[in-house]
Amino acid sequence: MHKINEQGYVSFKESISDFFHGLIDFKGITTRRGYLFPMIYFYVILFTGCNLILVFTLMNINGLMVTIFEIIIATNVIVANLLIIPVTVRRFRDIGFNIVITILMLLFAIGICPLFGVLLPTDCFKKKA
Repeated sequence: MHKINEQGYVSFKESISDFFHGLIDFKGITTRRGYLFPMIYFYVILFTGCNLILVFTLMNINGLMVTIFEIIIATNVIVANLLIIPVTVRRFRDIGFNIVITILMLLFAIGICPLFGVLLPTDCFKKKA
């Protein structure tokens, strides 16, 4: 497995490749542009899953197939959350957050913390020598 080392311009294709190659790699560098695909992936899964569950609830449909769909949707949301963690840790370390702040943000600010990775530039909070 190659180390994720994004610097400068990162194409969307390279972003997708780095996302899937770095699923268990917490080391390396992830740029804002490289972080964009995982965020799109995460929010598409979250948005479609929430909307489908809302539709099933509003239509008041009960049955085995709806239960199976809801289990599949919940599983996809959980997997999307787990897949986003390594790239978020890499991005937050590149921004300048230490590991304690990164863990706290992942635990308590799930909805807001991905926006920090997209909006804040690299080395934003690192101390300049």
